[in-house]
Amino acid sequence: MKVYIGFSKPNSFNPFASLIEFVEARPYDHAYIKVQEPANRTWMIFQASGLVVNLITEVRFLNNHVSLKEYEIDINASQYMDLWNYINSSLGIPYSLIEDFGILLMKSFKLKNQPFNQGISAEFCSKLGASVCNLLGIAMPEDVSDIDPTTLDSILASKGFPYVET
Repeated sequence: MKVYIGFSKPNSFNPFASLIEFVEARPYDHAYIKVQEPANRTWMIFQASGLVVNLITEVRFLNNHVSLKEYEIDINASQYMDLWNYINSSLGIPYSLIEDFGILLMKSFKLKNQPFNQGISAEFCSKLGASVCNLLGIAMPEDVSDIDPTTLDSILASKGFPYVET
């Protein structure tokens, strides 16, 4: 089985996304997890977006986003079940705008740690992606609240996961 950690941007102008792309000097502003739904094998996007952790079909996701890169991760049946348990328990958790702002402060002022860490009570996109990586046995070298999409991309690349530029 395969899971993908992907990076995307909106397919239309979004001021917040543009700010993130500018500050980070990268072409994407968002990280997501792509996984097949167990009943009918539809590809689904698990993400922290739209002010809440949610799950939507890949088709619906691609109506509003351009996927730029996806890392391919092989998982076994046990990890697949653990991932779906995590997805089900995470749906509806609030999106953490304050932690997103903290990431921008970390970059702008060279802060070492996330100044607004809200733990598991709130999520943002790359924190969710890093948490999924931890769940799948991909160790993150720092607190998941400190990981922005650029860092997550670098970690996955450094661990040698294959990726597809979409």
